[in-house]
Parts: sequence; structure tokens; C-alpha cells
Amino acid sequence: LCELNRKMMQKPDEADTVWWDTFASEFFDDDAQLHLHLCLEGIKTYRLGRSLIPRFFRSLFEGAVGVSSVHFSIPDADPSFPSEGGVRIESANANMITTTTSLVKIFAEGRLVVDFDEMSRIRLWDFTIRRHSEMIP
Repeated sequence: LCELNRKMMQKPDEADTVWWDTFASEFFDDDAQLHLHLCLEGIKTYRLGRSLIPRFFRSLFEGAVGVSSVHFSIPDADPSFPSEGGVRIESANANMITTTTSLVKIFAEGRLVVDFDEMSRIRLWDFTIRRHSEMIP
């Protein structure tokens, strides 16, 4: 996850579709799934297959808000080794920290489960967002 954060911080200003596809290929398995559960006003669940993962990350940066950076913090990461191989990282207090071009920081806090395959590529990204807050300068 540190490498994923680093790569997103080094994203070119004009990252195109090819850049995002390469990003996803580097970090996500060919059969990867990304699940996003928003528990803010009711529960909304989004499930994305591997083909939509590059578009998800690209949309974080190219939306109307003007995002300049996104990174993930997992302060209480708990690794385990499932019987099917790979590594599972779980964090009950993970944060997705988004900074806009106007320096507003948005903290989305929740539970993150990430399953890695034997090649350290992500098979499953499951983020349940419980709450969010904004820090306006």
C-alpha cells in the first residue's frame, strides 16, 4: 500500500487512460475486485471489477472537486495469511485522505480489507466508509 500511495503522489498532472491502466496493472490482479461501502446516509455498495478499477482511481482526481492528492493510511494494520495463499491486511481505522487543489482535506474513515496474491498484487480491496470529515484552511 505504501507503493500504491507513492505512485499516486507521483501521478503526472495530465495522467491519461494509459497511465491509469498501467497503474492498475501494476497493483491489481487481473481478476481483482474493488468494493466500496458507504455507510453515511443508509448503506450504498459499489462493486467494481478489474476493468473499472483504473476508471475509479482516475475519477478521484478528475472530478469537479479538483483533487490534487489521495493516499491511504492504515494505522492499525493487522496482517494475516489466509489458507488460499497471499496476505490479508485489515484495518478497522483506515483513512482515505484526499486533498483538493484549494487545500481542503477530506478524511474518509472506515474498515479496509486488502487481499494480496503471491505476487503482492491486490485481489480484493474492500473499504467500508463509516464517516468523513473535512478540514478547510
